[in-house]
Amino acid sequence: EWPEEYCDYEGGGDVAEGIELPGRKSDDSAIALLKRLTGEFVLTWRGKLPPEEFGDLLYSLGVIYNEAFLAVEKNNHGYTTLRRLWNNRYPSGRIYRQYTGPNVAAQDPSESIGFLTTPLSKPPLIDNFAWGIREGKIIIYDKDFLEELSRLQHDDRGRVNTHGADISVAGMLAFEAHMKGQNYQRAPSEK
Repeated sequence: EWPEEYCDYEGGGDVAEGIELPGRKSDDSAIALLKRLTGEFVLTWRGKLPPEEFGDLLYSLGVIYNEAFLAVEKNNHGYTTLRRLWNNRYPSGRIYRQYTGPNVAAQDPSESIGFLTTPLSKPPLIDNFAWGIREGKIIIYDKDFLEELSRLQHDDRGRVNTHGADISVAGMLAFEAHMKGQNYQRAPSEK
């Protein structure tokens, strides 16, 4: 779905290395965008791009979708993608910032942007998304997205392996941006 004028969108970006290695299945980078008003996922994309080119794609889609509020995973190659968004001058107030504690003061504001997936941050990310589905806050039309979600299961230690569930992770990040962005109201001059 193309963006509607004056409508807010949130997006998630799951960043991968962007290369195929012989004899090894590698993850794809993925993007999921949802419409704030309805919770509908309006766009999903999955593919192989170097992290800096993935940053360019996120930038372009973010701008097209009315400067979508973007939550981008910053693990590993995500730093490169986020740096590209920052250097392209994507509005800093429209990039997710993760609270990292009272004693962490980044020298460079670009260092605090993005979502760091850790053993502590991943379970709430998944749980919040599951809550959104149960409560009807999320609407998904994409068959690949739904199929990925249907494969996610808890292992015997209670963890969810999201390897290969790239659109799902991007969707979870978009919903994280949606939850955090609930209190964000654009000024009339920004619309």
